[in-house]
Amino acid sequence: MSSKPPPDDTLLAVSALFVILFAPVTSQYFIFLPWLRPLTPVSALVLGVFNILVGLLLANYAACYFTDPGKVSPGWEGVPDTCIGYRNQAHFIRFLLYATLAASLCIVLILARLTHLVHQAIRHTATAPPNAPHPEMVHVGQVLVMAGNLCVLVPVGSILGLLTYQQIYNLTQNLTTIEYVKLKDDAIGVYVPSNPYRLRHPSDNVRTVMGRDSPWWMWALYTLPPEGTGTWFEVDLEAE
Repeated sequence: MSSKPPPDDTLLAVSALFVILFAPVTSQYFIFLPWLRPLTPVSALVLGVFNILVGLLLANYAACYFTDPGKVSPGWEGVPDTCIGYRNQAHFIRFLLYATLAASLCIVLILARLTHLVHQAIRHTATAPPNAPHPEMVHVGQVLVMAGNLCVLVPVGSILGLLTYQQIYNLTQNLTTIEYVKLKDDAIGVYVPSNPYRLRHPSDNVRTVMGRDSPWWMWALYTLPPEGTGTWFEVDLEAE
């Protein structure tokens, strides 16, 4: 199996990267920096955290894209719908988590900027003499960027949050998305046996995907392989 993606996948990846970067870059350039300059220690810390989150989500996106998802051993035969993306699953989970945090922080900062503008307008109306110029004029471009980015970030952030929750739940149950959907479909009106790969403790299930070194689970470039080989994983022998 070649690790180089086909051209269509490359175009899709570049398009996704553009969508991922558009809101953070435009928000920072047109909204946050004009508002927060000159930077104070607090504002620099907030922007630093925001940029770190964006950097971490980009690193994990790149890791998802370039990491060989894994393949079955030569001569091994399994069921046709076996999921073989076990090598980059940890990168994908980290990507979703950092993308959700970055989108949430971006929304909070935009709302904080809007709140600041409203308070400034109310104070100016209450205290300034008639026809006095507003102390903080906002360019129409900034307003359009704030409105447009909020329209994008709110639904995208909500979707990312739901995906992150679902992936973390699947992680604690040692399920892939395909297995989760299959179990839900099979559970309608029939008895479904326990998942033999769901170990007794959720932390054990997490280790099978994220690796044994828990302090490094959230590190963007943590590339040690997960537990198992892609065709063999530890099972709960007491599962029914």
